[in-house]
Amino acid sequence: MKKATDWLIGRRGYEYFAAPLLALAILCAAFAARGIYPFGDLSVAIWDMDIQYVGLFGWLSNVMHGQGSLAYSFSAGMGEGMASTIAYYLASPFNLLAWFFDAEHAPQLMSWLTLAKLSTAALTCYAFLRRRHRPGFIHVVLAVAYALCGWSVAQCSNIMWLDGLIMLPLVALGTWRAVEQGRCLTLFLSVAGAVLFNWYSGYMDCLFSVFYFFVCWLEQPRGRRRVRQGLRYGATMLLALGASMALFLPAIIGLLNSPEGGGSLLSNVLQARMSCNPIKAVAGFALGVTPSSDWAVTPALYTGELALVLAGAFLANPGASRRARLLNGGLLAFMVVCMCVWPLDIMWSSFKHVTSYYFRYAYVVSFVLVVVAARGWEALDGVRGAARARICAVSAGSLAVLVGGAQLAYRVLKHEWLTGSWFFAADMAMLVACAALVWLAGEERRVRARSALACACVLSAAALGVNAWRAFGHYSRSVDYWGLYTSQMRAACDELPRDGEQQDIRVAVDGLTAVGQGRDAPTTTEGLLLGVSSPQEYTSTLNGAYTGMLASLGYSSANEIFGYYYRAAMPAADALLGVDYLVSQVDVPLAERLALAAELPADGYGVWRSEVALPSAYGIRSGAGDVAWPSDMSDFDYQTDLNDHWEGSSPPRDPFANQEAMWADMTGSDASGLYAEATAVEDESAATEEWRAWTITVSEDGPLYLFVPMMSALRYSFAVGVNGSWVSSVGFNFNNGVIYLGEYSAGEQLRVSLELTEKYSPTQAKHALTASSSEDLIQARTLNTDELKRLRSLVDEDAAQVETFEDGRVRLSFTASEDETLCTVIPYDSGWSVTVDGEKAEVRALYGGLCGVDLSAGEHTVEFTYRTPGLLAGCAVCAASVVVFGVWREVARRRAGGAPRKVRLQ
Repeated sequence: MKKATDWLIGRRGYEYFAAPLLALAILCAAFAARGIYPFGDLSVAIWDMDIQYVGLFGWLSNVMHGQGSLAYSFSAGMGEGMASTIAYYLASPFNLLAWFFDAEHAPQLMSWLTLAKLSTAALTCYAFLRRRHRPGFIHVVLAVAYALCGWSVAQCSNIMWLDGLIMLPLVALGTWRAVEQGRCLTLFLSVAGAVLFNWYSGYMDCLFSVFYFFVCWLEQPRGRRRVRQGLRYGATMLLALGASMALFLPAIIGLLNSPEGGGSLLSNVLQARMSCNPIKAVAGFALGVTPSSDWAVTPALYTGELALVLAGAFLANPGASRRARLLNGGLLAFMVVCMCVWPLDIMWSSFKHVTSYYFRYAYVVSFVLVVVAARGWEALDGVRGAARARICAVSAGSLAVLVGGAQLAYRVLKHEWLTGSWFFAADMAMLVACAALVWLAGEERRVRARSALACACVLSAAALGVNAWRAFGHYSRSVDYWGLYTSQMRAACDELPRDGEQQDIRVAVDGLTAVGQGRDAPTTTEGLLLGVSSPQEYTSTLNGAYTGMLASLGYSSANEIFGYYYRAAMPAADALLGVDYLVSQVDVPLAERLALAAELPADGYGVWRSEVALPSAYGIRSGAGDVAWPSDMSDFDYQTDLNDHWEGSSPPRDPFANQEAMWADMTGSDASGLYAEATAVEDESAATEEWRAWTITVSEDGPLYLFVPMMSALRYSFAVGVNGSWVSSVGFNFNNGVIYLGEYSAGEQLRVSLELTEKYSPTQAKHALTASSSEDLIQARTLNTDELKRLRSLVDEDAAQVETFEDGRVRLSFTASEDETLCTVIPYDSGWSVTVDGEKAEVRALYGGLCGVDLSAGEHTVEFTYRTPGLLAGCAVCAASVVVFGVWREVARRRAGGAPRKVRLQ
């Protein structure tokens, strides 16, 4: 007890508690001021958290309570192995809190996770500063400044990346100890943990560790530098990475099959351009600079004026080591340059171009600033009087010129403030005040010095709270709406009729989500909570092969990093995927509207049951499934002008022809009459570089569809109008697919327009609009419903009887009168294996995206089983890495003297 009291009071152990508690208090104050749960009705779920994470965490809660499998889920889109999703989104130990929240209360869980994670980041940063330097309340404040830096409060909606914020100080501590003390355990555990908890932010932490290693190593006197220090560091990093392979290897295998992309490594690195204006990057250190949206190219670097002043004092202090100033100042400058220079910027995102949440490594910049600030405070120890005043004045003056000058320059050039005049004035005043208080904190009179330091800490805490309050100003959604929406949708799905022993159904939702309605409603992960499969999913880890097949059929664009999505009822394609039901606000062709007791969460929407949907498994022509899509955009004359958009993909040029090809291959019958082409005549006299229009004449009675090939392949927003009214957007997130226009009769005419709507229309988009042929811009087709029914009758839909259809396991009986190929609606994944009558058989990737198997005539029992690819190998590598590290360090310990060194608890 005496030792504990001595550590807590005498050795200032209470500061370990002070750092997270102070961060928590500031966060709670900001939450309360904005009315955010648990201090109000607003939810922290915004942007991707709103459309991805609440669904994923709700699913995790369900799995924890025995409702689902961690390995595989048929409710992740149409079916997905979950290893990559868990590794990227859900592996954090903090997520065990999901046990205490049901799926409908996932937004409430997000609030508690935000508070817990940001507070813990203050603890880990303080641990680094204390072990690297010494106890001191200044380190508590600097740790809080890191935990609540601009990146933290601006991008905390990406809840999984906050584990990188937490682990970075521990990785840095492990790096420093490996260099200075020859101890590797901290580095091994922190790196393995960082990659396990979230491999994406863990990559950034590891990359920083490499740079920080060289800073620590070069800062040593020449006589202490040894090559073996680098070898020891490298071996520890590799073994730590190996220790993470139990989860990371399955994640890698899954990610290799995902469509996440945006150009090749070489093409990304060789682009000589700026990521961010240097003026804006420097201004990012100012109070109140936060991104206005997830697409804002604004670096949020605010880490408090106290950290800035102390960092500046270190660089301006002639009494500090010149080598240390050059190395640490150079590291800070390098991190800022990374935000400006494209190849360095994308290096931090694993050499992939990001399309939202720019500068995802900004927390690393804030950490480097805090590291330099701590060195500055240490170097000021013993410096008093005029010398201390001069250093503080130079620091504050230089920062006012840099940060203040950058804000003024942006105001002059862009005619707007990054923060506002009041925030600018407050920022400059805080710089002066912090510099003065740091100077007074060097007074010989202890009371004055401590009072000045206390004032600096209070001012810093207040400024961090104001910055958080400003960043949280975007939150506007009720914390309870998600629960109401999901409970209503789940009730409707539970009421849907199931034929006989049918265990699985597929429900498409057209334009209705918890965060929006209409054609431009985003895709979400809501299907995970509804207990149904759905041809829509939005994660960064989805099945690339299946996504490519859906793109070819016209559901969504190729190389789509925003998931695959459902925009329109297409019976010809829906039937092949077994889509049983559709939630829509328009009449659905070849479907019957159901009268449900459950109330949908939006007016005007109904539930429709398909009349042509095929079952979960059916027989097709023997050997079918290897069709090459006859239509893509690879033969455009000016493809090189658009190469950045199409790297690694072939966007569909005619999804209607692709659907016909799939039906023809399945049935062995000519399917060219499935769609009838409508005539398009352009009004050339009205064309401009931002607008073109056509008169469409319908050729047959039936459902009419529209596709905009070129604009669906680009990332620029265009508006589609019909008869003078807006119908849909294309070219942007979640809206690049076939558009259903309704039922029309032969001879009817429509006027269709295509308009570029981006505020700053790029030359490339204008060129695509003006230089493309009418065929490449507008396609109108009418579905021949009688032909669809004829083709469907050629498919052996009664051959299969599903006995079991559960996550990761499907068992069925199949009776074939002749040799056939069994086609299932299971998305193809290398983790699936199949047995036929107990004998192992080959799982075929039908049409690139569906699981199938060739069967001979007769009766068969077929069972598909899913095993996470790489799981066993990853566990073996993990175990081997831990054993090798343990043996290596034990041998090193015995060679060093036999007994472990005692570590003084600071």
